Amino acid sequence: MSRFIGLVCGIGLRQGGVLSPYFFSVYIDSVVEKVCKSSLGCYIKWVYISIMLYADDILLIAPSVTSL
Repeated sequence: MSRFIGLVCGIGLRQGGVLSPYFFSVYIDSVVEKVCKSSLGCYIKWVYISIMLYADDILLIAPSVTSL
């Protein structure tokens, strides 16, 4: 069962601003750490993968929808 997560808009950070990439990397680092510690992921050719990042794209990999 999923739950609602409210998002607060208008925190004052412009998209395309000079500091935007820095703040994104600071934020996403904690997200990646939590995903890696969750031990939810899949083995692809003997390599364990749970999250893939490229620029601002994020791919979460899990064995089932309920695991996500």
